[in-house]
Amino acid sequence: MGKLVFLCILASIGYFGYNKLFKPNAGLSGAAVVYSRFAEALAYDRFDEAKSFAQGRALSMVEEEESRLTKDLSPIKIWPGAKAAADEARSEAGLGPLNNKPAVTASQLMEEIAGRVTSATFKVTTEQASGDSSTLEVNGSICRQQPGCMGIRCTNCIQSQHIAEMCKSAGSWNVCSYEIAETPSKE
Repeated sequence: MGKLVFLCILASIGYFGYNKLFKPNAGLSGAAVVYSRFAEALAYDRFDEAKSFAQGRALSMVEEEESRLTKDLSPIKIWPGAKAAADEARSEAGLGPLNNKPAVTASQLMEEIAGRVTSATFKVTTEQASGDSSTLEVNGSICRQQPGCMGIRCTNCIQSQHIAEMCKSAGSWNVCSYEIAETPSKE
């Protein structure tokens, strides 16, 4: 009898663990699942994936964000005399000239300063659906690992509140517009 109870407990833990780990979007509407995937793609700078979930105003916002974060920041104008002096000093130090630097994008610079994204979670708090449209309120959390730091204290999380307008076209949900407002963290 004891073995049977143990097996039942073990089976129920396995069932709920499987649903939690491998089916995190179970019970959510199609619009909520699409927005969660869209927001996660934006958090990890996967712009092509985010564009596949967007249309209209949201698509133009993603394209604007992509162009802002992938812009090459390395061509900075330097006065020729200062460049020659800097190149001379760098060659004396055993370094190459300034123009041999690889291209740096805003996204790479953000990762060097704030750290890389380690996790991004989005939870739908309210959903108002009407026919082929839906309005979602989502709580988001994006955590970054600080550069050069190891351990649990080295993670910074930013909480945000999202409001998304979802629309259904050709049988699938798309993000039509969204707003993200950063909320202060509770520490």
